[in-house]
Amino acid sequence: MTKFFQLIFCLSNASLVFSQAVSPCGDSIRKCDLRKVKNCYDFLAFDDQKNKYVLKRDYATPYTGKCATCHRNGNLEESLNIVDGYRDGIDTSYFESGCPQSIQAYSMGKLNGKSTVYFKSGRKEREINHVNNQLQGRYILFDDNKSNDTIELHTYKNNQMDGVQKYYYVGSKLGKIVYYKAGLQDGLHITYTDSGKVEMRLNYKQGKKDGKWTYFYESGKEAHIENWDMGLKNGEFKTMDEKGMLLQQAFYQDNLPIGKHVEYYPDGKLKYQANYTNKGEKLEEFSIDQYGVKTEIFKKEEKPKKGDPKKAAEISDDKDGSN
Repeated sequence: MTKFFQLIFCLSNASLVFSQAVSPCGDSIRKCDLRKVKNCYDFLAFDDQKNKYVLKRDYATPYTGKCATCHRNGNLEESLNIVDGYRDGIDTSYFESGCPQSIQAYSMGKLNGKSTVYFKSGRKEREINHVNNQLQGRYILFDDNKSNDTIELHTYKNNQMDGVQKYYYVGSKLGKIVYYKAGLQDGLHITYTDSGKVEMRLNYKQGKKDGKWTYFYESGKEAHIENWDMGLKNGEFKTMDEKGMLLQQAFYQDNLPIGKHVEYYPDGKLKYQANYTNKGEKLEEFSIDQYGVKTEIFKKEEKPKKGDPKKAAEISDDKDGSN
């Protein structure tokens, strides 16, 4: 081939390449050519009960082969590979613009392998892994920004959250980390401020509140503490100001209030108090205003002891007076 013809050949090939339509996300737009592939809508129906594609002629015969669906502008919407009525292989669907919408991996009608879903911008929206139609492994959600930041990162086992789960602020800064086991929260649950400081440090066991729960001020000092035992309040509950001064304090045992429950004004003066027995029975409750005036809210009446003539006389007088 002469240099002249070589040049003409290269230019013609280049013109063919660059004349191809390109989508907003930079991919070549795939046009529908129904001369080469069948239109799924024309001759197929989907049997929801059997999870199969069947022929419309009898709504019973499973289909084997390829078919496609198209957008009104002539761009390819989706190309399906079907074996004995089941989706099988890797299928890609497209937005009307020509940008990919999703890539899904099927094996005889079940999701198997990695699937990717996209925003209209062309950036990834999520990545998912399946085994026999069940979520398995990593599940990632992305932000539709230039850097396509990760906003959530999950791990699954047998279609349930299992292991570490992470949530992020913009810029991929860690916002929360949570642990699961067989679909239930189990282990640490920590949230962070957007500046990276610990905001809450909690703990779960088999989906129930368990152990020490601590909430923090931005300064890092403790703001509130709770103690739990498998979903039941068990131990001290207290709230402090940023200087560490006690504002509220209460005690519980097996979810029952016990001992002294108090609340203080910011200057440290008593504002409220309630006293309980170790069986959760309230004995006394009162409040004190800022001027020191005490208001009784509740006080348990004492029952007279046997053999106490004074108490017996008081009760007798009360009965006489009532007549």
